[in-house]
Amino acid sequence: MLASIGSAGEGIDLISACHVHILEPQWNPMTESQAIGRVHRFGQRQKVTVTRYIVKKSIETYIRWIQNDKLRLITQSIDQMSISQTEVDEKRWKRLQDTLSSNM
Repeated sequence: MLASIGSAGEGIDLISACHVHILEPQWNPMTESQAIGRVHRFGQRQKVTVTRYIVKKSIETYIRWIQNDKLRLITQSIDQMSISQTEVDEKRWKRLQDTLSSNM
């Protein structure tokens, strides 16, 4: 199957596939990650191979650099947070309970 990230980026599972070819890098690295996730899903029995086509000294090279920088900043920000996932979950649960009790 050949599909663009825009047309196959949401709402489908492609676990019968095992190769992902990124021909057009996206400014948002999570968009590519989501597209790869369509193939690399629960139930996937094969090794998934991702190939990115990047032309040297082109806009694709610059976009890839931007993607890596965004991912670095995200990782750095998360690492600097002093709150644990458990604390986040507890705060969300409390907020949900407060919201539901105020609507009744």
